[in-house]
Order: sequence, then structure tokens, then C-alpha cells
Amino acid sequence: VFPLLAEALQDRTLSVGEPYFERMGAPIGIALLFLMAVGPLLPWRATSGAVMRDRLLIPAWVGGITLAVAVAFGARGVSQVLTFALAGFALASIARTVAIGIGARRRANRESIPVAGVRMVRGNPRLYGGLLVHVGVVSIAVAIAASSGYTTKREVELARGESATVRGFTVTYLGPELEQSDQKTTVKARVAVSRGGDSLGTYAPSISSYPGFGSGIGTPSVRTGLVRDLYLTLISSPTADARVTLGVQVNPMVLWLWIGGLLMALGTAVALLPVKRAPVLDRAHDEPATADPDLVEVTT
Repeated sequence: VFPLLAEALQDRTLSVGEPYFERMGAPIGIALLFLMAVGPLLPWRATSGAVMRDRLLIPAWVGGITLAVAVAFGARGVSQVLTFALAGFALASIARTVAIGIGARRRANRESIPVAGVRMVRGNPRLYGGLLVHVGVVSIAVAIAASSGYTTKREVELARGESATVRGFTVTYLGPELEQSDQKTTVKARVAVSRGGDSLGTYAPSISSYPGFGSGIGTPSVRTGLVRDLYLTLISSPTADARVTLGVQVNPMVLWLWIGGLLMALGTAVALLPVKRAPVLDRAHDEPATADPDLVEVTT
């Protein structure tokens, strides 16, 4: 809303683009990661220095180790390094909270780990649903930091049978393919993709042209993976000597944007579950009012 405020207060129009959002979004995102890492560890109301030290020690060590590993593997941008470190801090904080909850239930009820985990969540779904939402936000933050800071883009000109290697992916131009219909004409470039000697299949980025429409519309061909995505685009149609220009782009961790969104949705659904509370004891007989042992719950 900053451009709107500037126009209202100073009567001048501002246009914003990617650099503006990167400059504004990175500090806000890093601050949110820090609050998500520290917030679940803070006791309600008062606390002491010893308690805070005990609760923050392991997550802080994990965050520090993550920072060192990120730098060792080539991370250099300040925002990217801080994002990775705080992501490790936040995930360790969440794991510590869950581990303590499961351990408390197992000691109290002698339950197996899966049973203790399920009943722990049912006893306080808002807490653990919220923590799952935090995991989703961390996944999205790491995916954004990795994809924005470490994307590789190249344009390669290839003849039939020629290959080029970009960030470990080898693309080989196999030849053109033409599809015509009354609605459009589509030119495709068949491209074989391999990595480390293993074939990953054949892809076909294309350009479609429509009657009465001056410029063609490109359709990329995408290979999606857990670690990185490969985007192939056809920049120019095959020439008379059967050469094409391909755009090759490798984006790391894009899939984790979608995984993070699914985790946030799942965490929201968990948080909306009704609380399964421990039954009220019958003081006359000192027994639970219900006879069903599966309904006896101890909230942690």
C-alpha cells in the first residue's frame, strides 16, 4: 500500500516492481521467521533467564549449524543466509515442542509414539495445527530464498543432435515437429533431457501462432522435481539450417512453494478440530464419568 499512501499524502505517483518488493519483503519475511522460531518457545506470562536458555539452546545451535552449512555450500546473499539459518532455528523449535509433548504423554500414559502423537494433537489442536502452519511458512520462505537467489538462466543455440549442459542438465535437440489445425499452427522442438547419464525423458517446448494474431505464443515444457525444476522454452523457431534457440532455466525448490501451501491448509484444518478434553472425574467414586477408556485424555 506504500504507493497509494505516497500518492494520497504527497500527491505523487509511484510505480513499483520486483526490486521494491524484494527490498520490502525480505526484511519482513526474516522478521516473521524469527518470531515463528522464538514465539512457541516463550512461556505464557512470566519467565526466567534459565528457562529461556534451556528452551532456546538446541534451536539456536541448529540455526547456527544451518548457517554454516549454507555458507559452505555457496550461499552468499545476506537475506538468503539469514532465511536458511532462521528456517533451521524455527524447525528445531517446532520439533522440540512436539517431542516434549509426545514424551510427556508417553510418560503419563505409557502410549506408543504414534498414539501419543495423535492424542497430543487432539488434546490441543490449535497449538499443533498452528505449528504445522509454521512449517508450511518455513517451507515457502526457504523455497522463495532458494529460487530467487540461485536460479540459472541460459539461452543456447543448437542444431539437430547438438547438446548443451546447464547446471547439470544436458539438453539435446532432436528435431522440430509441426502441428497444424484450423485454429492454430504449433511449432515444437523435441528435446531430450538427461542428468548424470540418466535419461529424464523427452520434452517439447513450443510456439503457437493464430490466424489474425501477429505474434506467436510460447508454451514452456517443465520438468518438476523435489530439489529443482527445469524450464525449457522455444525462443526462436527452427531456421532453414534446422537450428533453434532454447531458453534453459533451472529453478531450485519451486515445488516446496506448493508443499508449503498444502501444509498451511492442513495445519488450518487441524486447528479447527474440536478439542478432545479429559473427562470430568466422578468425585463420589473417583472414576471418569465415561466408561470408554479411549476417551480418557490428558492434555499437555
